[in-house]
Amino acid sequence: MRKLLKPKAKSSIPDKVIRKAVRTVKRERIKAKPKLVFKTESVHITDYISLEQFFLEVFNQDFNYFADQESDKGATITVNKPDRLSEGEIDTLVKFRATGELPTYSLRLLLEECCMRDLIPAGKYVVFGD
Repeated sequence: MRKLLKPKAKSSIPDKVIRKAVRTVKRERIKAKPKLVFKTESVHITDYISLEQFFLEVFNQDFNYFADQESDKGATITVNKPDRLSEGEIDTLVKFRATGELPTYSLRLLLEECCMRDLIPAGKYVVFGD
């Protein structure tokens, strides 16, 4: 066992009390549980059929998930609630409502439009394909 260094001036605290305090601190350090730092985030999960049906009800136009994503796999999209859409995005939505035509990879745009209209919350969306 290591010897405690003796101070030159005599302390009013007995050595026995100091040693006990040191052992207690060491024990508490060992007992301390590690803390994981994390943030909580919502993830919204849906399948492509529900998504297509939702867009049909909202925009009154058919939306083909697989044609839009050019894949039969799922997608993860982060949807923010923008203050406003750009002119190009607005033109795309107007054309979609009128003719049903939509450029590929427009899923995020449609979801953000729904978010701006308070139909869905902002967050991360996972869409399952086939």
